[in-house]
Order: sequence, then C-alpha cells, then structure tokens
Amino acid sequence: MYDRKTNPGILSRLSHGLSFYIRSGSEHIMFDIGLLGRFLMKNMRFLGISPDEITKIVFSHGHSDHVGGLRLFLEKRTILSCW
Repeated sequence: MYDRKTNPGILSRLSHGLSFYIRSGSEHIMFDIGLLGRFLMKNMRFLGISPDEITKIVFSHGHSDHVGGLRLFLEKRTILSCW
C-alpha cells in the first residue's frame, strides 16, 4: 500500500512512504506503516483490511516515510508486537 490517496479505479499511486500487508496463517502483518496514517487507513479500507486484523508491525528502519503513520494507526489498534 502506497502512502498516498487513491483515485477511482486505481488501487494506489507512487509516493513517499510504503507499507506491505502480509498474511501468513493466523498472522496479519504490516511491514512498515508509511508516512501518513490517514492515507494508510484509507487504502486499508479500500482493500477491506481492518486495523483490528493486524497482529504485528515490522519496521525496516526508522525513517519517517516508514514509521510516520504509527501514531494514527495505534489510535485504531493496539499492536500485540512491534519489531
């Protein structure tokens, strides 16, 4: 999920900030969280993913375009583990 607004008929657009949703068995993992949580939340809704489904967040590194959306995300969901 790119951290940017979506356009009708287009899943997402290239931007600064990136996150991946990974499903493996019972685990629902966000790899990076992007720059702005509001765009992440919009893209998750578009894909039918609820913050309540996420069991872990994994960060590649601490740059704001990978972790900046964490505050807003945590307002929606308390993460069980964060790596």
